[in-house]
Amino acid sequence: MRTVVVSFFTPERYCADAAAQLRKDCDVLGVESDIVLVAQRPEETWIDLCRRKIPFLLEMHRKHGRPILWLDVDSRLGRYPEVFDGATCDFAAFLRGERYLRGFDPFAVPRFFAPFALFFNATPAARAFLELMADLERQFEGNATDDFFLQEAWERHAEQLTVMVLPPGLVSREWPLTGSQFLHIGISGNVAKHKAEAEQHGVPLLTPARRKAVLVREAADMLRAGRVDEAITFYMRALELPEPDDSLVQKVARLLRRAGRADEAENILSRYEHRNS
Repeated sequence: MRTVVVSFFTPERYCADAAAQLRKDCDVLGVESDIVLVAQRPEETWIDLCRRKIPFLLEMHRKHGRPILWLDVDSRLGRYPEVFDGATCDFAAFLRGERYLRGFDPFAVPRFFAPFALFFNATPAARAFLELMADLERQFEGNATDDFFLQEAWERHAEQLTVMVLPPGLVSREWPLTGSQFLHIGISGNVAKHKAEAEQHGVPLLTPARRKAVLVREAADMLRAGRVDEAITFYMRALELPEPDDSLVQKVARLLRRAGRADEAENILSRYEHRNS
């Protein structure tokens, strides 16, 4: 089944011109497209419009009954996207930051997939994933963009998907494209402008639990090397993170006493008791 490129746009000049160009690109390359004009209600913000992408994706998947490829409307197609012909995956996307899979660290980025190009195959698993995204969007009461719900669904979806990770060599932020690149990514500037207003995911690598584990490991290495003062510094930094455990507090106090810093040990014990009282 051939893939349908889907997207939507508002009447403002930038979006309307971009939609016309993307339609033209699709026509020239023989790619079917369904790029829809939507009205922006007076109370709707850019964040609200991004959020509308989630139910739109489900609507398009139901409408066409075959694979769909969402492209942000200010994208451009420079070549036929043959990577999707005969695809057997449920879902395909580029990794966040257009990174290559080999060096990608999912714990170092707040979200897994980039939202500018999303392929959903005509499979029950893809439909279930889209329905979960739509349910999450419908129930969420805060401010959030489409990539927030994509990440939430990725973390919560119970069924394992067959996923095709697209290599960054297929896209570019420069025009014209070169080599194997088929997609140009538009840059409207809206993400940077509105990022602080929308719900964000934290970077897993920087969660208190993981930071604490690293600090404690570094402290243990310092102890083995006989560098007690440096070990104490790492342990005390670990204590500053939320919910320090009593065993770590007691260990730091013992090390301080052995290092002749009894007053600091008592202060640590007193502060910990105060934080838990």
